[in-house]
Amino acid sequence: LLINSLSNRVEVSVNLLAEEQLINTVSSEANAANNAFESTISQVASLGDQLQALQQDGNTSLANGTYWNSIQEMFSLSEGQYVNTIFDPASVFIPSTVNFTDTLARELNVTAYLDFSFPFVIENNPQVLAIYYTNINGVITHYPNNGFSRELPHDYNGTEQPTFKAATPQQNPEKEPRWSFLRQDPDGEGLIISVSTPV
Repeated sequence: LLINSLSNRVEVSVNLLAEEQLINTVSSEANAANNAFESTISQVASLGDQLQALQQDGNTSLANGTYWNSIQEMFSLSEGQYVNTIFDPASVFIPSTVNFTDTLARELNVTAYLDFSFPFVIENNPQVLAIYYTNINGVITHYPNNGFSRELPHDYNGTEQPTFKAATPQQNPEKEPRWSFLRQDPDGEGLIISVSTPV
């Protein structure tokens, strides 16, 4: 009877200890995930601010194509969309429904300066698979350059995607970073979630 009682007490103590360790582990992992999400939001907002600052300066020397000249680097595919080579840091996509004008070329020349920050953020944040910018016409600049632009349908409209819509003034008048719903990654990386910020 004494051995049975001691055995039951040991079993209860072991179960309580295991439960406490499990709760501590879950709490620690939840805090780590929360910190990663908060860091991602902060960095995406900062990148949005950087792009906005670049675009405000875009009418000056940044737009002339000294660093990267979209007129020379972009080329048309058979269905009318424009893409760049896989050797550039970013994959750039101009849908066949968008005219590749001098104004757009200058905007892309400015956007190319994201090469100095976007890859760094991806490299230093393993939870970040990609970062991309979609302009109001559906032109996409995607990091890393994994051939993304060649995989899209020629008339793909990035402005119709939930990640773009989440950052529009109609859905985000406060202009705050917004999380998307959980979804399957089109590149086959499993379940993903995105954060969007208006620029």
